[in-house]
Amino acid sequence: GAERPTSPSLDAFALDAVTFTRAYAPSPWTLPSVASILTGLGPLAHTVTETNSTLPAEVETLAERLGAAGYETAFFGSNLYLAPNRALNQGFETYQGADGLTGEAINQRVAGFLGARTGDRPLFLYVHYFEPHCPYAPPEALLASRKYLL
Repeated sequence: GAERPTSPSLDAFALDAVTFTRAYAPSPWTLPSVASILTGLGPLAHTVTETNSTLPAEVETLAERLGAAGYETAFFGSNLYLAPNRALNQGFETYQGADGLTGEAINQRVAGFLGARTGDRPLFLYVHYFEPHCPYAPPEALLASRKYLL
């Protein structure tokens, strides 16, 4: 929606994708929010609400449901709270969650995974980046104009 073309690749992708004008997180931090994304349940229902929480085995994930429907399921991400010991890997055939990976490193892993795929099964791919957590350092021109504060 910017006046100048700042994201032509994303704009092209969005033309053929489902897009949303608003999105709300069920929690202000990663673990319960991702558990909600993967289960469709609020934090009190899936019970992943504390730093040491794990997703109960009896809670069905989207990956489990799609896997049962014949989808290949894969997760790539970088966040300590998304490590396999949190049980968010339920239903994923491929689950690569490693803390400290840059978005570029995740993209390389995803590209390698996609390039090695064989067969024609539909794919559910979840990619989680850590960069939105990083401090925002606007370009000098934008910083000088203070427009980044709007």
